[in-house]
Amino acid sequence: MYIWLRCVMLDRKSLGLLLYSSSQVWDGLEMVFTNEILDPETYLFKTRRLLEIVRSRYGGAFSNALIVGCGSGREAEVISDDFGCKVDGIDTNSDQFAACDNSKIRLFAMDASKLEFENASYDLVYSFHAIEHIQNLNKAMSEMRRVLRPNGAYCIGTPNKSRMIGYFGSSTTLYKKVRWNLADLRMRVTGRWENALGAHAGFRREELLNLCLTTFGDAQDVTDEYYLRLYADKIKLINALISLNLSRIAFPAVYAVGRKSTPITSTIEK
Repeated sequence: MYIWLRCVMLDRKSLGLLLYSSSQVWDGLEMVFTNEILDPETYLFKTRRLLEIVRSRYGGAFSNALIVGCGSGREAEVISDDFGCKVDGIDTNSDQFAACDNSKIRLFAMDASKLEFENASYDLVYSFHAIEHIQNLNKAMSEMRRVLRPNGAYCIGTPNKSRMIGYFGSSTTLYKKVRWNLADLRMRVTGRWENALGAHAGFRREELLNLCLTTFGDAQDVTDEYYLRLYADKIKLINALISLNLSRIAFPAVYAVGRKSTPITSTIEK
């Protein structure tokens, strides 16, 4: 059954909470898939919440970092400022790069599946809502592993493929939000809800964890922690969604962090 119809499978209490969360929280959630349609300040606020998670697990002693899918480059500035490190960012379109006076930041037009950097070059690899757009994803993930130093850290986020609705965090008109959601629904009902088929589907939690685990050898799901930090003023509601297992369809994105170790065959059940 399609995600859009899954609400009929919930008991009355869970359904009520899910509907309440729609009106109270989803207007701020990030069902968006490209840097261009995100409000810049909201986008950077989200970046900082993810960096808090990275710091809490791996400290902040990074000499350098790589951003895969750097957009305008403003995200690179935040990472450089927060960790005091050098940051390289790559994206396919250099036209979107903004001017930056930070000498620690370099932005490159580059294919993620053909990174032009030496092996073991970076302490941190970071990618926020980018890998779902990459055609040769397995090669790109292999490249991210290659340039990450042994025991280096990574942080990767994508849209949640199991989400019920999207785009309410984007800085655009209601008309466009409705139109985009209808486009997503059309991809679902026609059996094309896949990144490779042109949909902005993203990954389910288990899919992202499996991808990261088999690439880097270590993976932790930090989706719930991210939303608890992002919506600290609605912590009771977020915790309720988590405890009722509604976060899997209510949260618009999924996130994983880990370190580079020996890749292993995934055993995470879908």
